Amino acid sequence: MMMMMMMTVTSCACSAPPEFDAPTFYRVVSDTKLVVVLYPASPENGDITHYYVVVVPNQLTHGRRPDDFKLDEV
Repeated sequence: MMMMMMMTVTSCACSAPPEFDAPTFYRVVSDTKLVVVLYPASPENGDITHYYVVVVPNQLTHGRRPDDFKLDEV
């Protein structure tokens, strides 16, 4: 007696979320506060639960771009 089994194979492609626009400087409120415009990110790969906004004073960048910083440096 021969038994046949049917299997359904599904696959999932994991990928990085699509890039989104960086925050845009809007205005200075005081010596310690500024206003930036945040653009929405795509929930394509799941719900967005947090945004991390890191502000590095220009004098501490030493000519580096924001993308050049590693998470442990900020």
